Amino acid sequence: MTVRRTIRTRGRTALVLSLFLLLFLINANANTNGFEMECSVAGPDAVFFDKVNFNTYLPSSFIIDVLLVNTGSTPVDSVVAFPRSNQRFTVISDPSILLTNQLLPGDSARATFELQVNPRSTSGFDTIFVAISGKEGARTECQLVIWVEKEYKPDNILTCPAPGSISISFVDTLNSYIPDPIPVYLSVINNGDAPSKETRLLFAATEGITPADGQSRTLDLGVLAPMQRIDTVFYLRAVPRRNDTTVTLPFTVQGKGGLGDRIIESGCEHDIDIPPIREVLFELECESAPKIEFVDGQYNPNPFDWEVVVRNTGNSRAKDVRAVVSLPVAYVLEAPSTSEIIIGDMDAFSETTVSWKIRAREVFEPDTSELRVLVFDMFNRTAECGDSLILPAMREPDLEVSCEIVPDTIRVNTQNGLYQPTDFTFTAILRNIGTDPADSVYAEIIIADPDIRLLEPEQTRVFVDAEIAPSALKQVEWRIAPLPTPQPRDLEIRLRISSGNNPTVTTACTVHIEAALLPELHCAAATLPEDTLHYSIATLEYDPLHFTATLRNSGSIAAQELEATLLLPPNISLPATESAIKYLGRPLPEDSTWTVQWELVPEKKRNGTLDTIRVEFRAGELTAECFDAIFIIGIPPVTVFTVPRNIVERHGREFTVPILIDESQNKDIQDIELFINYDASLIDFIEWERDSTLLADDWSISASGGDGRISFHAKRSDEALEGIGELIRMRYRVRFGDGDDILRWAVSPVEFDSLASAVNRGSVLARYYNGQVMVSGDCLYPLEATKQFVIGNSPNPFNPVTVIHCSISETREVSLEVRDALGRQVTTLHEGTLEAGTHRFHFDAAGLPSGYYFALLRLDGRPISIRRMLLLR
Repeated sequence: MTVRRTIRTRGRTALVLSLFLLLFLINANANTNGFEMECSVAGPDAVFFDKVNFNTYLPSSFIIDVLLVNTGSTPVDSVVAFPRSNQRFTVISDPSILLTNQLLPGDSARATFELQVNPRSTSGFDTIFVAISGKEGARTECQLVIWVEKEYKPDNILTCPAPGSISISFVDTLNSYIPDPIPVYLSVINNGDAPSKETRLLFAATEGITPADGQSRTLDLGVLAPMQRIDTVFYLRAVPRRNDTTVTLPFTVQGKGGLGDRIIESGCEHDIDIPPIREVLFELECESAPKIEFVDGQYNPNPFDWEVVVRNTGNSRAKDVRAVVSLPVAYVLEAPSTSEIIIGDMDAFSETTVSWKIRAREVFEPDTSELRVLVFDMFNRTAECGDSLILPAMREPDLEVSCEIVPDTIRVNTQNGLYQPTDFTFTAILRNIGTDPADSVYAEIIIADPDIRLLEPEQTRVFVDAEIAPSALKQVEWRIAPLPTPQPRDLEIRLRISSGNNPTVTTACTVHIEAALLPELHCAAATLPEDTLHYSIATLEYDPLHFTATLRNSGSIAAQELEATLLLPPNISLPATESAIKYLGRPLPEDSTWTVQWELVPEKKRNGTLDTIRVEFRAGELTAECFDAIFIIGIPPVTVFTVPRNIVERHGREFTVPILIDESQNKDIQDIELFINYDASLIDFIEWERDSTLLADDWSISASGGDGRISFHAKRSDEALEGIGELIRMRYRVRFGDGDDILRWAVSPVEFDSLASAVNRGSVLARYYNGQVMVSGDCLYPLEATKQFVIGNSPNPFNPVTVIHCSISETREVSLEVRDALGRQVTTLHEGTLEAGTHRFHFDAAGLPSGYYFALLRLDGRPISIRRMLLLR
């Protein structure tokens, strides 16, 4: 609210203000030298302190408006207005303003001033006086009364620990003051009526006390509300000292607040007594090392003992004291001495002695060096001492080494392309020009060129002598043969001589070797078939496999003594008629070829493999190698089904025909479906029989068909088929042989439909051997054995030999044949007269495939009896 005050205004209710205004009015209305002026001031009637931010008055500055009127009859010249000095307010605009150069009677003039309130501790009324002056003593003044609120500010009180509440002592075993660090607990409370902003607690630098690790000298406390208290702690560390002292710890709290957010601070102090430390002081006394001499080829004394006296002259106990010796390179410790000796704890003013056994190394130059020892405790308080040693040089050998090569040039015979001579001699020459013998001397040649061969000796490093006396001379020779190379070369041979007591000496010699006239061998290889070898189900064998390699001589001379060596992988072999090594038997001229071929036999295996076949051609030291790869198909599981071909029956009789299976183990057979065709005009199918067959138990069988075609389907899910022999039987009845056919015979095939039949729905391959049945009328009843003619064999099944025995009741002309499952004759075991009785014949099936074979007995040329035999591999 803005008010205007004039000299005619009669105060307010306050008595003091009224008296003050009355006095002012008397002064304002006084005529000065005949001049009459009236002034008034307008401005705010109250200024309040900001109780949100607590850092300014509202408003922070304000304007007063001064109005002057010349009420007299005389003009006033050079009229100036200015607020009178007042500690309560500060004029921040121009402190005086020229209102006008001349103020005529009845005229008025104005001026404005900007002021701000100065802080005060209590609220109350204040008066702003504005003085007006002109020339010739023209004077007047006016005033403005304003109510001003007090300044709100923080008042932080910092409290230190109570005197004597912190005690420090020194502990020898820790080599430290305790407590360490020292906690100093402080509290800060804001007793003011405004928040303390950006409040922080400070520790001033003090000699003898430092902040602990990680402790800052300043703690930020943030904003403290009125009457808010914060308790905190400073962690300090005492600096070690050798005398008692009392240290004053000064702390200060600072906060911002009041008008302009000025810094307001207060502090406290705490006295702390710091005792002196107790110290460990090591003093060392190193023993003088002995004088070492070289006598009779050795140092004396060697080894020697070196002692060090360790004293603790301090007033504190030393913990875990250790002594470590440092040796120069000319000396080593003799067992059981170790470089570090553990002394342990040492009381104040105590001493002990430590020692090491030291050996001097052999040196070939005089050595002056120093032995040193370092003593320290667990707090790394150290001391060290040392002593100088003079080690004389050993008298030593000095090997002078040279070499020579004879001849120094190896030439080539242009007729045969060979080196002439074929080898050279390398001689190492050693002379000891030193003062002592050289011990355990070895000579070694180093040849970077791989195209050489050592003839004699075959080792590159040889023993020369256990001792080479001074002035003695030794020689070592090597015979070396260069291998042919197409480029001339200077062959450097380096010689290295080593000794147990002499530095290694090296030298080198060179021999020139002309370019050799050499064959140049290149080869190429191929398999047939080119990339994949297949397995034939029809023959149960792999297709033929051949490997061919061709060698070409692209060199400048014929290749001699050529041979080719076949290198096979483990699962491929050669037949008995093939040799792995083949020889050409003649030189191979330049720009000509030699082709070799092998027939190979792959091993039968379940899984396919990619195999690499290699061949190495060699002509003396020259070689050429080539290869080709072929994928060999894995053999799928195959099973064989057979129907016999030797069944004979007559009209009206029933008979069984077995279906035979070869070894079924490890083929995981769980599903068999077979289709059989037969001649329905000759025989009738009755039923399937499974008693005493491989399908007798736990197999699910479904069957169908008739009129010349039958089938069955056998399944089992829990186990696979195992065994060999009769899989199942078919029962038939002969319908042929009556009426006009009574004197006739006929043959009905019993054949598998290989396209429709399947094992494990085709995942197991199968081969089928068809059978047949010979039928006749009642008048023709052949091939039935009687008790007078019996044939058998044992063992059955067999591998690969079985004994066939036959019994005849009278002397007859007998023929005993063996036929395969297709009826083809394999062998004749006997042809001629046999007397009555039992006869035995050996049948060796080596080289024959697994399957059924039949022994056929004939009497006087007529078949009498047949025996079925099973060969199992």
